[in-house]
Amino acid sequence: ASSDHRHPKEVRFVRTIEEDLARRDFTVNALAYHPERGICDPFGGINDMGAGILRAIGNPAKRFEEDALRILRAARFFSQLGFSIEPDTYQAALSSKHLLSSIAKERIRHELDLLLKGNFVHDALVGTIDVISFVLPELIAMKGCEQRTKYHIYDVLEHTAYAVQNMPVDRLGRWAALFHDSGKPAAAFLDQDGVGHFYGHAHCSVMLAESALTRLGFSRSFISDVLALVKRHDEPIQPTRKA
Repeated sequence: ASSDHRHPKEVRFVRTIEEDLARRDFTVNALAYHPERGICDPFGGINDMGAGILRAIGNPAKRFEEDALRILRAARFFSQLGFSIEPDTYQAALSSKHLLSSIAKERIRHELDLLLKGNFVHDALVGTIDVISFVLPELIAMKGCEQRTKYHIYDVLEHTAYAVQNMPVDRLGRWAALFHDSGKPAAAFLDQDGVGHFYGHAHCSVMLAESALTRLGFSRSFISDVLALVKRHDEPIQPTRKA
């Protein structure tokens, strides 16, 4: 057990490999190999791997109570591997997400960095927004915020997830893409014809991005670069001749 939902109260040695594997987070991470006995897979990790399923070992709520960072690791693995999170595991992540308040911002920042760089980041953002919004509450208003314009077919969350997915795998670009339209829910209104508008949303997006990135402990230079991109993301860039 863990009093801070991150570090164990005590170190306890076990006698068998099965006992050791039982202390891991997900079945796909609970495999071992012996040159004579072959693969040890007591929790069906190989089957889950083949099916593309991320499943907590045993009682998922207990696994997350032991180490709350596992909640974000689930979202990160979703993004990196494209594995769906098994329903009971995801429900436990939802009910346990408050435990993330005890996790150091450096560890949270690291997991979010890896999540945003994943090849399946669109699916991970849309599929786990109700979990990751506990550490990025600035994003939750994007869910279900419709864009009733001739230029958009998705709500703000889906649009954002696609923007991040289609950005080159670059830390700066992907964080900027994540926040570029985060201010739209605050700026949204419908005109008399039922057309949606988001005037000034870049200003709101900058405020939200600055709040989140500062709270997570990003460097001042990185925050400045993200805010510059978010502020100007709607500005047309005219081609210029090379000097």
